[in-house]
Amino acid sequence: MLWVLGICSMILGQWGLGDFIGQMNLFVDEGFSMPPTFSQVAGILTTMNFDSITAAFLSLWFFILVAIFVAAIVFVAVVSRGALIAVAAEWYYDRKHLLISSAWHDGVVSFWALLSLTIVNKLLQTVIVLGFANFFIAALAIGSKMYNILAVVTFLISLFLVLVLETITIYASCYAVLERVWFGKAIKQGWNLFRRHIIVSIELGILLVILSLALLLVLAVGSVLVFVPASIIWVAASFSGWYILVGVGLALALILFILLAVLAGGLFSSFTTAAWVYLFMKMHHEGIASRMAHHLKNWLNIR
Repeated sequence: MLWVLGICSMILGQWGLGDFIGQMNLFVDEGFSMPPTFSQVAGILTTMNFDSITAAFLSLWFFILVAIFVAAIVFVAVVSRGALIAVAAEWYYDRKHLLISSAWHDGVVSFWALLSLTIVNKLLQTVIVLGFANFFIAALAIGSKMYNILAVVTFLISLFLVLVLETITIYASCYAVLERVWFGKAIKQGWNLFRRHIIVSIELGILLVILSLALLLVLAVGSVLVFVPASIIWVAASFSGWYILVGVGLALALILFILLAVLAGGLFSSFTTAAWVYLFMKMHHEGIASRMAHHLKNWLNIR
């Protein structure tokens, strides 16, 4: 059940630094592009021999259908994330799986709070990404060593700020789902919890980044393996002369890769959510010490 909810919540991105690093790479490499506007869609339809009134009417229906589709996807993703939090918390309490209906209900009840937290988090992250991307591009254009050093420092500061935003959002989401608090109070409680456990939160964030890199390695290996059956089909096509099999092999490889990526992403999304919720529950109910601080203290005592 967890992996299904993880797949549904993937549209919101992965919790932690992995999603930020991916966004930053996208902005630096591709730049920022806006979706098509109403006038642009109407202009495209006009060039297809539709008159202006018909083009405007079809454009309006196009945007209405897109809005409904996007709203449905966002609703399922946000509710699924809330359900994941509820399931993980129930497992922490009783080591039992919460019924999907009960978990879904918890997600629906906390929908607006979770949606507000997600929107604010994404907006603030976008500001950080745009700021760093523009600074990084300027540093590359100038080519000064000082600017390059400043770019590295800015990158580290951006990572820390995003980790703070992500962690507070995660803890606030847990409060919103498990204690049914409103948006402002959830942020306040999430900030207070993070402030008391900064090092532990950073440790988990860094650990999940490392695991996300391992996930990329798995996907890289998997992308090679999915071409094995396609290669067999292509060899058969070369011997038989049925060149339609080339397209069949390519379609099969694409389908297998998408299935692999969705399944791996869903499982990892479930894992990261469960890890953050477990940390939240430990800190909120029992308290947890930093492993790094513990080892540093032991090292200092030995010295």
